[in-house]
Amino acid sequence: MGKAKTQPSDLASPIIETLRSSENGKSMDLKELRKSVLIAANLLSDGSEDIDKSSKKLFKEAVKFLEKDEKISLNADGVVKLSKTERSKTTTETKKESEIDEDSEKKKKKKKKDGKRKRELVDDDADGDDYDNENNKKDKKVKKKKKSSRKESENHADNHVDTHDQAEVDNDDEEEGDEHPNNPDESAGEKYTTGEVEPANKNKPCKNNPLGITRLFLGNLPFTVSEPTLNAHLYTIT
Repeated sequence: MGKAKTQPSDLASPIIETLRSSENGKSMDLKELRKSVLIAANLLSDGSEDIDKSSKKLFKEAVKFLEKDEKISLNADGVVKLSKTERSKTTTETKKESEIDEDSEKKKKKKKKDGKRKRELVDDDADGDDYDNENNKKDKKVKKKKKSSRKESENHADNHVDTHDQAEVDNDDEEEGDEHPNNPDESAGEKYTTGEVEPANKNKPCKNNPLGITRLFLGNLPFTVSEPTLNAHLYTIT
Protein backbone atom coordinates (compact mmCIF):
# COMPACT_ATOMS: atom_id res chain seq x y z
CA MET A 1 0.00 0.00 0.00
CA GLY A 2 1.22 3.49 -0.86
CA LYS A 3 1.50 6.45 1.50
CA ALA A 4 -1.84 8.19 2.30
CA LYS A 5 -2.34 11.44 0.48
CA THR A 6 -2.20 14.60 2.63
CA GLN A 7 -5.53 16.34 3.07
CA PRO A 8 -6.18 20.06 3.73
CA SER A 9 -7.52 19.17 7.19
CA ASP A 10 -4.15 17.59 7.97
CA LEU A 11 -2.56 21.04 7.82
CA ALA A 12 -5.14 22.69 10.09
CA SER A 13 -3.40 21.75 13.32
CA PRO A 14 0.11 22.72 12.11
CA ILE A 15 -1.23 26.14 11.02
CA ILE A 16 -2.81 26.80 14.43
CA GLU A 17 0.29 25.65 16.32
CA THR A 18 2.61 27.70 14.11
CA LEU A 19 0.56 30.87 14.71
CA ARG A 20 0.57 30.21 18.47
CA SER A 21 4.34 29.83 18.47
CA SER A 22 4.91 33.03 16.53
CA GLU A 23 6.61 36.06 18.02
CA ASN A 24 3.38 37.76 19.04
CA GLY A 25 1.50 34.47 19.53
CA LYS A 26 -1.38 35.36 17.25
CA SER A 27 -0.40 36.33 13.68
CA MET A 28 2.11 35.73 10.84
CA ASP A 29 2.71 36.69 7.24
CA LEU A 30 0.93 34.26 4.86
CA LYS A 31 4.07 33.24 2.91
CA GLU A 32 6.16 32.80 6.08
CA LEU A 33 3.37 30.77 7.65
CA ARG A 34 3.03 28.58 4.53
CA LYS A 35 6.74 27.80 4.46
CA SER A 36 6.84 26.89 8.18
CA VAL A 37 3.72 24.68 7.93
CA LEU A 38 4.89 22.80 4.82
CA ILE A 39 8.29 22.12 6.44
CA ALA A 40 6.54 20.85 9.58
CA ALA A 41 4.33 18.60 7.41
CA ASN A 42 7.39 17.29 5.51
CA LEU A 43 6.06 18.75 2.27
CA LEU A 44 9.04 21.06 1.85
CA SER A 45 12.71 20.66 2.57
CA ASP A 46 14.18 23.08 5.07
CA GLY A 47 16.06 25.84 3.23
CA SER A 48 14.24 25.22 -0.04
CA GLU A 49 12.39 28.10 -1.66
CA ASP A 50 10.72 26.11 -4.43
CA ILE A 51 7.18 25.13 -3.47
CA ASP A 52 5.27 23.00 -5.90
CA LYS A 53 1.77 23.94 -7.01
CA SER A 54 0.10 20.99 -5.26
CA SER A 55 1.54 22.01 -1.89
CA LYS A 56 0.51 25.63 -2.41
CA LYS A 57 -3.00 24.49 -3.33
CA LEU A 58 -3.16 22.19 -0.30
CA PHE A 59 -2.12 25.00 2.06
CA LYS A 60 -4.63 27.42 0.44
CA GLU A 61 -7.48 24.93 0.99
CA ALA A 62 -6.42 24.42 4.61
CA VAL A 63 -6.51 28.19 5.22
CA LYS A 64 -10.00 28.41 3.71
CA PHE A 65 -11.07 25.44 5.87
CA LEU A 66 -9.92 27.23 9.04
CA GLU A 67 -11.47 30.54 7.95
CA LYS A 68 -14.78 28.73 7.48
CA ASP A 69 -14.52 27.40 11.05
CA GLU A 70 -13.70 30.96 12.20
CA LYS A 71 -10.44 29.85 13.73
CA ILE A 72 -8.26 32.19 11.67
CA SER A 73 -8.68 35.21 9.42
CA LEU A 74 -6.74 36.50 6.37
CA ASN A 75 -6.69 40.25 5.76
CA ALA A 76 -5.89 42.20 2.61
CA ASP A 77 -2.26 42.67 3.70
CA GLY A 78 -1.69 38.92 3.60
CA VAL A 79 -1.49 38.49 7.38
CA VAL A 80 -3.07 35.44 8.96
CA LYS A 81 -4.44 35.97 12.49
CA LEU A 82 -5.81 33.62 15.10
CA SER A 83 -9.38 34.27 16.18
CA LYS A 84 -10.10 35.53 19.69
CA THR A 85 -11.52 32.13 20.55
CA GLU A 86 -8.31 30.37 19.57
CA ARG A 87 -6.19 32.98 21.33
CA SER A 88 -8.22 32.47 24.53
CA LYS A 89 -7.74 28.73 24.11
CA THR A 90 -4.07 29.34 23.76
CA THR A 91 -4.06 31.39 26.95
CA THR A 92 -6.11 28.77 28.77
CA GLU A 93 -3.93 25.91 27.55
CA THR A 94 -0.79 27.83 28.39
CA LYS A 95 -2.18 28.58 31.81
CA LYS A 96 -3.09 24.93 32.30
CA GLU A 97 0.34 23.85 31.19
CA SER A 98 1.85 26.40 33.52
CA GLU A 99 -0.33 25.16 36.37
CA ILE A 100 0.59 21.58 35.55
CA ASP A 101 4.26 22.50 35.53
CA GLU A 102 3.82 24.42 38.77
CA ASP A 103 1.96 21.52 40.39
CA SER A 104 4.63 19.15 39.18
CA GLU A 105 7.31 21.39 40.62
CA LYS A 106 5.42 21.64 43.90
CA LYS A 107 5.07 17.87 44.04
CA LYS A 108 8.76 17.47 43.40
CA LYS A 109 9.61 19.95 46.15
CA LYS A 110 7.16 18.32 48.55
CA LYS A 111 8.53 14.88 47.76
CA LYS A 112 12.05 16.14 48.30
CA LYS A 113 11.02 17.84 51.55
CA ASP A 114 9.19 14.72 52.77
CA GLY A 115 12.23 12.60 51.95
CA LYS A 116 14.47 14.98 53.87
CA ARG A 117 12.05 14.99 56.81
CA LYS A 118 11.95 11.19 56.87
CA ARG A 119 15.74 11.07 56.91
CA GLU A 120 15.78 13.56 59.78
CA LEU A 121 13.21 11.49 61.69
CA VAL A 122 15.30 8.37 61.15
CA ASP A 123 18.39 10.21 62.35
CA ASP A 124 16.47 11.56 65.37
CA ASP A 125 15.23 8.08 66.20
CA ALA A 126 18.75 6.75 65.97
CA ASP A 127 20.02 9.56 68.19
CA GLY A 128 17.11 8.94 70.58
CA ASP A 129 17.99 5.26 70.77
CA ASP A 130 21.61 6.11 71.49
CA TYR A 131 20.47 8.62 74.11
CA ASP A 132 18.14 6.06 75.73
CA ASN A 133 20.86 3.43 75.72
CA GLU A 134 23.27 5.89 77.30
CA ASN A 135 20.69 6.83 79.94
CA ASN A 136 19.96 3.17 80.64
CA LYS A 137 23.67 2.54 81.13
CA LYS A 138 23.90 5.52 83.49
CA ASP A 139 20.80 4.37 85.42
CA LYS A 140 22.25 0.89 85.77
CA LYS A 141 25.53 2.33 87.07
CA VAL A 142 23.69 4.56 89.56
CA LYS A 143 21.50 1.67 90.75
CA LYS A 144 24.54 -0.58 91.09
CA LYS A 145 26.39 2.12 93.02
CA LYS A 146 23.38 2.68 95.32
CA LYS A 147 23.01 -1.05 95.89
CA SER A 148 26.70 -1.36 96.73
CA SER A 149 26.51 1.65 99.06
CA ARG A 150 23.41 0.26 100.77
CA LYS A 151 25.10 -3.12 101.23
CA GLU A 152 28.18 -1.44 102.75
CA SER A 153 25.92 0.52 105.10
CA GLU A 154 24.15 -2.66 106.19
CA ASN A 155 27.48 -4.39 106.78
CA HIS A 156 28.72 -1.40 108.76
CA ALA A 157 25.53 -1.40 110.84
CA ASP A 158 25.88 -5.14 111.50
CA ASN A 159 29.51 -4.68 112.56
CA HIS A 160 28.49 -1.79 114.82
CA VAL A 161 25.77 -3.92 116.46
CA ASP A 162 28.19 -6.79 116.94
CA THR A 163 30.78 -4.47 118.48
CA HIS A 164 28.14 -2.88 120.71
CA ASP A 165 26.87 -6.28 121.83
CA GLN A 166 30.42 -7.45 122.55
CA ALA A 167 31.09 -4.29 124.57
CA GLU A 168 27.93 -4.92 126.62
CA VAL A 169 29.03 -8.50 127.26
CA ASP A 170 32.45 -7.26 128.39
CA ASN A 171 30.84 -4.69 130.69
CA ASP A 172 28.57 -7.35 132.15
CA ASP A 173 31.58 -9.54 132.79
CA GLU A 174 33.37 -6.68 134.53
CA GLU A 175 30.35 -5.92 136.68
CA GLU A 176 30.02 -9.57 137.64
CA GLY A 177 33.72 -9.58 138.51
CA ASP A 178 33.17 -6.54 140.76
CA GLU A 179 30.26 -8.20 142.49
CA HIS A 180 32.26 -11.39 143.14
CA PRO A 181 35.87 -10.34 143.84
CA ASN A 182 38.49 -13.02 144.11
CA ASN A 183 40.12 -11.35 147.12
CA PRO A 184 37.87 -11.24 150.22
CA ASP A 185 40.20 -8.77 151.90
CA GLU A 186 39.50 -6.21 149.17
CA SER A 187 35.79 -6.64 149.81
CA ALA A 188 36.31 -6.07 153.52
CA GLY A 189 38.39 -3.01 152.80
CA GLU A 190 35.65 -1.56 150.65
CA LYS A 191 33.21 -2.19 153.50
CA TYR A 192 35.18 0.01 155.92
CA THR A 193 35.77 2.79 153.35
CA THR A 194 32.06 3.48 153.02
CA GLY A 195 31.86 5.23 156.45
CA GLU A 196 32.64 2.63 159.10
CA VAL A 197 36.06 2.68 160.77
CA GLU A 198 37.94 -0.49 161.37
CA PRO A 199 37.95 -1.19 165.13
CA ALA A 200 41.71 -1.51 165.25
CA ASN A 201 42.10 2.04 163.96
CA LYS A 202 39.72 3.69 166.48
CA ASN A 203 41.36 6.32 168.76
CA LYS A 204 44.69 5.64 167.11
CA PRO A 205 47.19 8.53 167.67
CA CYS A 206 48.25 10.42 164.58
CA LYS A 207 50.51 13.34 163.73
CA ASN A 208 48.16 16.16 164.77
CA ASN A 209 46.34 14.10 167.42
CA PRO A 210 49.00 12.30 169.51
CA LEU A 211 46.51 11.44 172.25
CA GLY A 212 43.98 9.85 169.92
CA ILE A 213 41.16 12.05 171.11
CA THR A 214 37.93 11.82 169.18
CA ARG A 215 37.14 15.16 167.62
CA LEU A 216 33.82 16.56 166.54
CA PHE A 217 33.64 19.48 164.18
CA LEU A 218 30.53 21.68 164.30
CA GLY A 219 29.69 24.48 161.94
CA ASN A 220 26.96 26.99 161.21
CA LEU A 221 26.04 27.37 164.94
CA PRO A 222 24.18 30.48 166.11
CA PHE A 223 26.16 33.16 167.97
CA THR A 224 24.25 32.43 171.16
CA VAL A 225 26.02 29.06 171.48
CA SER A 226 29.18 29.31 173.57
CA GLU A 227 31.82 26.80 174.55
CA PRO A 228 30.45 26.25 178.09
CA THR A 229 26.92 25.66 176.87
CA LEU A 230 28.19 23.36 174.12
CA ASN A 231 30.30 21.37 176.62
CA ALA A 232 27.32 21.03 178.90
CA HIS A 233 25.17 19.81 176.06
CA LEU A 234 27.71 17.31 174.82
CA TYR A 235 28.34 16.09 178.32
CA THR A 236 24.74 15.04 178.70
CA ILE A 237 25.02 13.09 175.41
CA THR A 238 28.13 11.19 176.35
